[in-house]
Amino acid sequence: MEDRVPGDVLFDGDLKIANLQNTHAACVILLDVSGSMKPAIDMLNDALVAFHDQICEDKNARNIVDVAVVAFGNNNVEVLSEFQPIKDWQVNRVVAGGNTPMGEALVLGIHMAKERSRSYQNLGVDAHIPWLVVFTDGAPTDSFEQARILLEEEAKKGKYGHLKLWMVLTEGADVDFAKSLTKRVIYMKDKNYEKIFDWLADSMVMLSVSNPSNAVKVPDLPDNASTVIPDDWANG
Repeated sequence: MEDRVPGDVLFDGDLKIANLQNTHAACVILLDVSGSMKPAIDMLNDALVAFHDQICEDKNARNIVDVAVVAFGNNNVEVLSEFQPIKDWQVNRVVAGGNTPMGEALVLGIHMAKERSRSYQNLGVDAHIPWLVVFTDGAPTDSFEQARILLEEEAKKGKYGHLKLWMVLTEGADVDFAKSLTKRVIYMKDKNYEKIFDWLADSMVMLSVSNPSNAVKVPDLPDNASTVIPDDWANG
């Protein structure tokens, strides 16, 4: 690890954590870019830009909300952005095609979230449990058992081992599959992704000013989205 610079640190050559003295909120975004997403891909791309801009408008959150982005489709899994402060994230537009290797993407996202948590811990940075947010209109075309095993293992660990998985579904998605992985399942009645990304941005900003030791109530879902499992699933 390189020498620390007050308020900002680089480690492993290219991964960045800013404002070490503040509580961080990390989010891995997993994007389904398989062929079935073609009709909605422009809306998804526009929503990603709006998500970035909305958080960056907050002078506090722009430095301590850390994001990573993974796309799955086009017959592969691709890291579009490694973890970094959202202010440094250059939003890449995605194109849709191919199958849905969601299982592989989940495993990668879990490992990325765990590594970010370890980095926070090693640096003494206070942080919330990282979020892993999946956007999909389909079902995995590959095996997802390894992802399930990893999620079960994480659920048994302490503060820096946990992660919160959110599945955001639209028409065509496998609801039963999502419910088998997490209770945090959101169903959108349309593909207006901007609304749900607004919600995600508001949630990240709220986390950035909250104490990780306390339960945090996230904002209400937008009018085009609802919970699948009736529970107090969003909080804590």
